[in-house]
Amino acid sequence: GEATLLRKEMPLPFLFAALSLALNSTVNDRVRVLYESMDTAEDTSEGEETTTVVSGEQVTAMIAHLQNTCQLVPAAQVVETNSKVPYQTFRVGTGSELTKRAREGYGGKKGNA
Repeated sequence: GEATLLRKEMPLPFLFAALSLALNSTVNDRVRVLYESMDTAEDTSEGEETTTVVSGEQVTAMIAHLQNTCQLVPAAQVVETNSKVPYQTFRVGTGSELTKRAREGYGGKKGNA
């Protein structure tokens, strides 16, 4: 029940996603904070700038966290199913499906991985 849920360890990015709902800030500021929470800056030599690295798995997980906290508009989460007869059907996509679609673009053009 609820007591078991409270005892489970929550992933830090999920907590950041949930916390972002409480922030009185712009969408751009919240996205920046979420991005920075995923940032695993690589150490570089002294005098060089750090390289920002966010893996595809981190992005997929953050999208799932945003879905779980109801922060994505419904239209952005809809994916087609393979059922097209007698009409096309749709369902809510997973974090990995939404990431893949964003990288490919809605028109099927491949983006940067």
